[in-house]
Amino acid sequence: MLPKDVPSNVGVFRCIEVKVPEASVLNPVMPGPCAARALTGYRVFDTMLGALAKIVPERVPAAGEGGNSVICISGLRTNRKPFIIVDMICGAWGGRPDKDGLEAVTNASQNLSNMPVEVMEAEHPVRVEEYAFVPDTCGAGKWRGGVGLRRSYRILAAEALLQLRTDRVVFEPYGLGGGAPGGRSQNFIEVGNRREPLPGKVTMTVPQGALIVHEQAGGGGFGDPGTRDPALVREDIADGKITPEFANRHYGVDASS
Repeated sequence: MLPKDVPSNVGVFRCIEVKVPEASVLNPVMPGPCAARALTGYRVFDTMLGALAKIVPERVPAAGEGGNSVICISGLRTNRKPFIIVDMICGAWGGRPDKDGLEAVTNASQNLSNMPVEVMEAEHPVRVEEYAFVPDTCGAGKWRGGVGLRRSYRILAAEALLQLRTDRVVFEPYGLGGGAPGGRSQNFIEVGNRREPLPGKVTMTVPQGALIVHEQAGGGGFGDPGTRDPALVREDIADGKITPEFANRHYGVDASS
């Protein structure tokens, strides 16, 4: 949020003291839970940006995907040697004051990158059957949010332990300046021909052949959707990021014209 021409001085680098009441969500005491603590950090980041947007709205982007999702799959190979996958999926930024949100990149408060599908499949008994955008998950705006990602994992081991740590299942990433919120995240499991939803956080055993599907949230939009350039809307349709129905509903753009 700082302007680029701020000179380096002791005030810029001085430490900040943060005072947080005990037994609060940011300062738990025993036996308060503290696992998956990074998600709390992401909410703090979003809250901080939302507050700063009241002061410097021309510098603050809308909310991103809510932080990286973590899909853990572990078990035994056919030779009885253990394997464990910790797939930390990086997703979408919110719309920025002068640009659309980015996709498939690290959250602005982290420094990560997405694991290549080929690496995962070569080293573990799992097959990634889809790694794609989820259309219409971007928050509409003059500058739309980034589009959410979908990853699906087919379990090739005899069985596996699945652990999901995902967020933004209930509360959508917020938009700013009249922009719409981004889409929520979703989890599913398919066994045979039956698909069932999964919660945002779960630990469970899954059988061989099961398909685990995670759809990550999209970023919120920035600015009034009615002011978006129709050419950019049609480009998003061509890229498969939004559907014609989404374009008509949020931007009043007829994709057939």
